Amino acid sequence: MKNRFTLRIALSAMLLLGSISFGFAQDNEATAPKKEHKKISGGFGYFSPGYGLVSNEALNTYVGSSGSSFEDNGITLGGGGVLMIKSIMLGGEGSSFLDQSGNFGNMDLTFHSGSGKFSLGYVVYGRKGLLVYPKLGIGGYNYELTMVNKDAVASVDSAFTGAFTGTSLTRKGTFVSAGVGLDWMPGFDETAGSGLVFGFEAGYNLSINENGWESFGTKLSGGPALLPDGIYFKLHIGFAGWNRQ
Repeated sequence: MKNRFTLRIALSAMLLLGSISFGFAQDNEATAPKKEHKKISGGFGYFSPGYGLVSNEALNTYVGSSGSSFEDNGITLGGGGVLMIKSIMLGGEGSSFLDQSGNFGNMDLTFHSGSGKFSLGYVVYGRKGLLVYPKLGIGGYNYELTMVNKDAVASVDSAFTGAFTGTSLTRKGTFVSAGVGLDWMPGFDETAGSGLVFGFEAGYNLSINENGWESFGTKLSGGPALLPDGIYFKLHIGFAGWNRQ
């Protein structure tokens, strides 16, 4: 139920932004001369704080009553870059959630999640310093759960004899994403310009492949599923340069 509700929110957000994109595109066609169909070329890089969801219900069920539960939403930090060639957008970006801390019995837990992806988009409206575009992406995600026995007395000898005081568990996979973005460069003169750029992006991530748990390269059986499925919202703050050809 929760995932379906989240998906409905994501689809609603993307439909809203998509309708805005379509409206801008229609306005562009109505006001510009028919022979003038200018494309956008250039690029920009950006810092990207945001907010997102992650599907970790299985982890919380696995930890159960003996441990802390982890939030399935949080602040993300990241960045990326985009190259535009005749309104086709080729981009790459990465982001990670702020770490969460918890416990399981006498173990202190730290939960970290991050992802990176390549994206393909198209500028459907590009005038007066404003770009509106849909985009699709594919990439990989990585979850890491660090466990430390807070009651153990650690020493080099105990490490060599196998009496470890903690470990790091990782789980990786592949996901796809779909979203809509808007970026604005103040002071653009309709022909060419460069300067600060501010933007907003919303979309949905969906896993397509999930690997098993590992610990320092050793594959482990069992354990809870962890998926990046969920909506995301991101701000863009960066520097850009583009022109209309």
